[in-house]
Amino acid sequence: MTHTTNLFILLKWSFFARISAQLLTLFVAFYSIRMLTSEDFGLFAIASLFISLMIMVCEAGIQSIIIKNKRNTKSYLKKILGLIILFHLSLSLLIIVSSTLIAEFYGDLRLSKLLIILSFNAVILIFAQIPSALLLKSMKIKTYSMIKLTSVIFQNIVLFSLIYFGFGIWSLISAQLLSNLLLVFVLNIKQPFIQIPLFQFCTLKTEINYAIHIISQRLIFFLVNFFDIALVGKLFGVVTLGYYSVANNIASMPRHLILQSVNHLTFPSITTIKHNKELVSSNLSKALNLMSLIIFPVSFGISALSEQFIHAVIGEKWLPSLFPLSTLPIVMPFRMLFAPITETFNALDLHTNSSKFQFFTMFNTIFFLYIGSFWGINGVCISWIIVVLFSQIYILTITKRTLNIGFSEFMHIIKGPLISSLLMYGIIKTTNTLINPIQLTSVTKFGFLILVGGISYLLLSLLLCKNSLNLVKKLVFEDGGIKS
Repeated sequence: MTHTTNLFILLKWSFFARISAQLLTLFVAFYSIRMLTSEDFGLFAIASLFISLMIMVCEAGIQSIIIKNKRNTKSYLKKILGLIILFHLSLSLLIIVSSTLIAEFYGDLRLSKLLIILSFNAVILIFAQIPSALLLKSMKIKTYSMIKLTSVIFQNIVLFSLIYFGFGIWSLISAQLLSNLLLVFVLNIKQPFIQIPLFQFCTLKTEINYAIHIISQRLIFFLVNFFDIALVGKLFGVVTLGYYSVANNIASMPRHLILQSVNHLTFPSITTIKHNKELVSSNLSKALNLMSLIIFPVSFGISALSEQFIHAVIGEKWLPSLFPLSTLPIVMPFRMLFAPITETFNALDLHTNSSKFQFFTMFNTIFFLYIGSFWGINGVCISWIIVVLFSQIYILTITKRTLNIGFSEFMHIIKGPLISSLLMYGIIKTTNTLINPIQLTSVTKFGFLILVGGISYLLLSLLLCKNSLNLVKKLVFEDGGIKS
């Protein structure tokens, strides 16, 4: 079995595990949105903003360091554990100390208590880093995916139960903490690493420099992906942020479903074949093609059905989210396709290329979203289209030089799914207009339009996405079917 074949089989396991978890997550997420208020989601969005930053910095590329290192001796890993503890405890303490200042900045003192409690995620996740990295390094993706699936299922069960019994915003916080505890527990059963840490960092200069580089990338990533939350929360308050964040979360669901599976596999798999640029380029093209086959129809479908979705699923109290919910999904597929490209740069040690793109996108995002905010959250949503357009052009100029994937090659990769999804979007909108005079319940109408969209995309993809479907067929039925 070739390396590439093995990669796609592992991707299949990771994807199937995540899609199983996502089905449960969708149900609980929609239930949460119906039961909680916009203010609850606004407060949680701001608190999660800083906790997400803390966790991103805590990770500091440690998993990548372990995956890249050829000899992970016990002594070496104990030193890495010491580095992990230093990062995690320092950042947890920083969040606790600054919690009051953050709460005062956003004008809501309730944030202080939320931040203090959520900061304990960093302490819990100390014990997840090395076991996770060792599982990924050994390509035990099936085991890793099942552990993550167990954690997600547990989190959703806890969240549903606590919301049902009326715990409000504390349901979101408690579910996150408890699921991380379970994650750490199961990881250390399957890949135990319970050792006394060594705080001897003199021999880890290369690793620390790499960690600093990754932290700088993560900070830029944070600004690119969460600047809108920080901006809307500060300028328009937690209630308006709640409407925006719910729309953004729904638009991001395809991203959460696919992206983590792809990212977890991209770095370790590309690292082992980085000497063969032609094979790397081929694998990246296939990954982008397979992602496009799923993310374009799902995202465009969310946009086309946004109004019916609000009426049928989450309730009319969320109608202020309509414009963000119809706009943000349109740009989400293109944002998602950036990730495997930048992960490939990192795996090939092309950190300069990755950094240039991240810096460009950061300034692009801050500038255009701030300008767009003059027109409220609708202006912020429209600004995302401009941000993604410029970022897409820029990254393809880099990939053309390094991987021979330029604008024309990229459009060839995604054109089948993109055209099929655009036509599906038009069919859904046209069908909606035709059935408007008919008296149907919101749920019946929503379900009928989903059926129309699904059938139309299936038929269109059979005509326009033959290569992609052949790749999927080989992946599912022929143990990968991809030759190196």
